[in-house]
Amino acid sequence: IEHQLNAGESDWSFTSFMPLNDLYDTNQGFIVNDICVIEAEIAVYKATDQYLYNSKRATSYVGLKNQGATCYMNSLLQMLFHISYFRKVEYHMPTSLNDEPSSSIPMALQRLFYKLQHNESSVATKDLTRSFWDTHDAFLQYDVHEFNKVLCEKLEEKMK
Repeated sequence: IEHQLNAGESDWSFTSFMPLNDLYDTNQGFIVNDICVIEAEIAVYKATDQYLYNSKRATSYVGLKNQGATCYMNSLLQMLFHISYFRKVEYHMPTSLNDEPSSSIPMALQRLFYKLQHNESSVATKDLTRSFWDTHDAFLQYDVHEFNKVLCEKLEEKMK
């Protein structure tokens, strides 16, 4: 089986190397004496033009980087970003010079939205995740509904 990872694939592309049924099929040769045998060869090649896709140039938009288990959060944030009224309200939310993005959800969200509008490539969400959780908690899968509820509560507190 040959599989090539590239910039156009998600972080979890290893999950689609082969169907799991093929791996368990003893006729395929991966299972020997109840032991799964997998060999991997890794080679790094110079990128070619097919990997130089520029989403900003092609669509006027960039995406969010996945930190491991943040796809639920990224989906919600991109949806909220595209609601122009929400984005305008967020930009007008009061913040101070003393606010740190890693501890202020409104400041982190303002910066994130600004970067989504102006960056040329995908945007990291680390400051926003730090404003919610410690490093360990950021890698846990959460429910998007619960995340939305907490986000709205925190933003509402700041607007009062």
